[in-house]
Amino acid sequence: MTRFAPDLAKVKAGLRTLSAGEWELIIGKPQPIYYVKEDTGKEVAGCRVSFTIEGEIKADGSLDEEFKGDGVFGIRLYVHSEKAFGMTKQFLLAAFGYSIDEEDQANEDIFADSDFSVDVDDDENGVLGEGWFALEGNRVRATASTSIYNDRESQDWKAFVPVK
Repeated sequence: MTRFAPDLAKVKAGLRTLSAGEWELIIGKPQPIYYVKEDTGKEVAGCRVSFTIEGEIKADGSLDEEFKGDGVFGIRLYVHSEKAFGMTKQFLLAAFGYSIDEEDQANEDIFADSDFSVDVDDDENGVLGEGWFALEGNRVRATASTSIYNDRESQDWKAFVPVK
């Protein structure tokens, strides 16, 4: 018989919901996303990344590390349509250290030769192309806010910019 006996006094409950403001985050391991919408039958595919908090960016530019190391809700990066991938690219630019004004350089440096695909068979959730795994450990600056979704507080991401 196997027994699991966690010491619940030493762990944090779930993921932190960040207050409105600017945060520096570390990108976690990418996971594939794939499902078919029940109402339309449309396939949806992409990548989900989690975040770990590095700190909150204060008005003077310093980093408040009170919540450093805590997990926080991540983001879903979709690739199933051109519109979806355009939004995903904004995040990828920031994650790889490029501003939107540097998109042409990022195309040359990263996107022209990297595989950001999601391959799916009927019996699996998807396999990510190698480009997605280069995200892990990178840092982004994020503008966070919250909203109410299904009667509970939910994390909203308003913008991502590179950490320079």
